[in-house]
Amino acid sequence: MGALSSRPLSALAAAALTGAALSLPAGGAGRPSTGDPNAINYFDQALSTYTDIPGAKMVETGYFFGIPSGPGAVKFMWANPPPPGFQPQTATIYMQLSGGKIIAYLANLTGRSLTRVRLLMDRGHVFISTGKCWNRVPASSSPSVLGTGDRYLLNGGGAHFLPLQVSAGSTSTTFTYAWRAGSQARETDTFGPGPTPSVHVTIRVTGSTKMFITRTIQPLRSAPPLPVPAPPAPPVPKPLCAG
Repeated sequence: MGALSSRPLSALAAAALTGAALSLPAGGAGRPSTGDPNAINYFDQALSTYTDIPGAKMVETGYFFGIPSGPGAVKFMWANPPPPGFQPQTATIYMQLSGGKIIAYLANLTGRSLTRVRLLMDRGHVFISTGKCWNRVPASSSPSVLGTGDRYLLNGGGAHFLPLQVSAGSTSTTFTYAWRAGSQARETDTFGPGPTPSVHVTIRVTGSTKMFITRTIQPLRSAPPLPVPAPPAPPVPKPLCAG
């Protein structure tokens, strides 16, 4: 299992507050999966299929939450139930992939009455913006589910798989894993038809932590462009904010 930190952040000041460590399965590596062998085999085949795609778009709800923290500023958090006053954010994330891993991404976080937050990671460097310029922030400001180049698009290693579910137009794998001490996650990944289908993900967290997360993952035929120069130039977006 990989560690996942939840940190409320100010997108303007980029000030990280204390968060809690969580656990998620690490796709493609780590502890062996247990449970239904047909479901494990199907998921492993899916992992190998998505290893070759150059990019993906993911839309996620129920994972990010934000609250205004001044003119043009937003505090946001992830992977925990929100405190009072925090509003749900929808994350639209464009990812560049290599070997199934997320090597760079641009995430747009939007919510009702909230300033849009842009979160950018490329080659391990992380930046945040709520306006026209970018703030350089520590690598820990990148949610660990997206990582800084070491996280897989699909995750399932070390989970316990339930029987495979097959219908006329889709195939679903359901598996469980520890979310944190006292909490359990039940995740269903539904694959559409075709050789490299879109995937609809639902994650229900029960126990001491209660959450419901949805993701829709759409493979892309080419790597999405990001607001950083191409290598070997340093991965620094322009303009950087003063100070």
